[in-house]
Amino acid sequence: MPSIKPYWSSQTSLANLTIEQKNWLKKHSHFSLGIDNHWSPFEFIDKNNDYSGVSSEYIAILQEKMGVVFEPDYSKTWGDAFKAIKKGDIDVIPAIVKTEKRAQSMIFTEPYISLSSVILTRRDSFYVQGINDLVGKKVGVIGGYVFESILKEKHPKIKIARVGSVKEGIELVEAGEIDAFIDALATINHELNNGNHKDIIVAAFTPYPLELSMAVSKKLAPLAKILDKALVSITTKQKSRIANNWLTVEVNLESNFKTFLYWGLPVGSIFIMIILIVLRANRRMQFEIMERKKTEALLEKAKQKAETANQTKDNFLANMSHEIRTPMNAVVGMSYLLEKSGLNEQQKEYQETLNSSAESLLVLIDDILDLSKVEAGKLELEYLPFNLTEILKNIENQVRLIIDENKIELVTKVSSDIPRLLYGDSNRLRQVILNIVNNAAKFTDKGKIEITVEVKSKHAKTVEIEFCVSDTGIGMDANQQKKLFQNYSQADSSTTRKYGGTGLGLAISKQLCELMGGKIWLKSHLEVGSQFYFTVKLEYKDITETNIDKELPQARNEFDFLKGKKILLVDDNDVNLMVARMILSNAGMEIVTARNGQEAIDHLNEFTFDAVLMDIQMPIMDGYTATKYIRKEMSLTDLPIIAVSANVMKKDLQKSMASGMNAHIGKPLNVNKLLTTLASKISN
Repeated sequence: MPSIKPYWSSQTSLANLTIEQKNWLKKHSHFSLGIDNHWSPFEFIDKNNDYSGVSSEYIAILQEKMGVVFEPDYSKTWGDAFKAIKKGDIDVIPAIVKTEKRAQSMIFTEPYISLSSVILTRRDSFYVQGINDLVGKKVGVIGGYVFESILKEKHPKIKIARVGSVKEGIELVEAGEIDAFIDALATINHELNNGNHKDIIVAAFTPYPLELSMAVSKKLAPLAKILDKALVSITTKQKSRIANNWLTVEVNLESNFKTFLYWGLPVGSIFIMIILIVLRANRRMQFEIMERKKTEALLEKAKQKAETANQTKDNFLANMSHEIRTPMNAVVGMSYLLEKSGLNEQQKEYQETLNSSAESLLVLIDDILDLSKVEAGKLELEYLPFNLTEILKNIENQVRLIIDENKIELVTKVSSDIPRLLYGDSNRLRQVILNIVNNAAKFTDKGKIEITVEVKSKHAKTVEIEFCVSDTGIGMDANQQKKLFQNYSQADSSTTRKYGGTGLGLAISKQLCELMGGKIWLKSHLEVGSQFYFTVKLEYKDITETNIDKELPQARNEFDFLKGKKILLVDDNDVNLMVARMILSNAGMEIVTARNGQEAIDHLNEFTFDAVLMDIQMPIMDGYTATKYIRKEMSLTDLPIIAVSANVMKKDLQKSMASGMNAHIGKPLNVNKLLTTLASKISN
């Protein structure tokens, strides 16, 4: 059985009224009461037609303490009084439960009595242990009382039957017209003791105690605080006397014995069986628990070790990428400047070899980073419009530089039903195609390479496209094919000596195809050739040829706009400064250099610039700190600041944007991207 709360709230101090409250009472000494005529023993009209019950005794004490008169309105029912106090026609309701809805139209004192509430049923009725056993049952509550709203809100599956009084509710349960009745324990007990209800029992307590307060009309708002002070001044002795007079409770929780047997015996039998099974298995379970805890501890340790290893690997790759890209920036930059300097044929050949070697090294770096991102689940795809035909033309131009020397034929066949405008990550798709075509060119000495593109399936908004790259190269046997898409693996390690390569390209291609909703596979025969197939799923839009240019992003080639623009170039590396300065100067821009963030701020305090190219890792003040200072302290919110850094991981790009930069360009510098970004940010 749950413990029953005391009938009164615990109060510890006597609060004196303020001067303002005393003056208010002098002007307001008579108050009307809205009472419930039939809610024994809390308030009711007795045989002598007098206001009686618990609340009447509290009101009598309050009248004496406050020096006022509370006059019960006998003409109104409790429902009428409830409506009247909202209109201001009744001043006080002495016994009411506060709810959020009621608090919108009246002011409540603190609760002064706490009542347990119970469920009443017939003795031969269904077995009840709690309020949830009433689901689907017809349950009586006094209309307008708080239990009506509680059941509607918290137990909507209980069928509510409104009754006029506790007596009526008990009689309806006894007659079998309703299944149960809910109200305060004291009111039910009072009615049961005064009548002959042998077939009625208190079946169970509800989880909802009734906290009785006094409600005051909003037009008399100061009265609520005065009543609170008066209520807390009532002594424990006075409260005990009231409780002993009206609230002596005899509780006998019981249920029909047949009902108990009907439910109790099978439940008890099952319970005993469960206990026996548990006891029998207890030792084994204890052993399994101990083993599981050991396993969990080992798994947690392994997980922490793996996370540390992954973080160490990520940090190592990021650092290595930065350290390699920094000198590579000088190599690629100087190669570009050499190309523009006017070379003879032999020098041009040297420059092309230098540039090709640099690009190969960058591909290797990007392959390693891409594979790391894929393994960590951090590689994200872009979603942009593109034209597949243009991508294939670009790939053809790149590959012909390799295969023309061997007089290998390159053929591209694109099905006519390929949508003209596709949406997805064109760069990653280009990477997969180029990986496979480059491999075909690498391992083919004669014959031809053929690229075939067909629609495999097409739906309302998506299309699945199948690519095939076939060659007449060296081919592979079955054992070599099994190793082909594994990380860091090649068909045959001896190919490294003859053809070069890291074994990363196809492994990355496999992961990228899967990210794009497709797959990759091959057919190959030794000394005959290979056919590499892969599929991707892309969104598409049916569009006419004349509208494609409107949909596709247009690259900027109008770099004349940049001539005469004043650029602040910030970098701590002398070679990087020299290369970037020469590239920008050749494009007609005026360049001022700084070696750290503090120097950049000093220049900005003295001169006006059209844009800032900001390195990230620098001594004295790094690029992030400098940018934040420029934005916040110098209020240069419209000045384009572009990060130029060998830090190219996604977190680096996010950190640049968070510091206030407008864009992030990786090293080695791509001249076209650098000039395009500058033009777009300055023009904006």
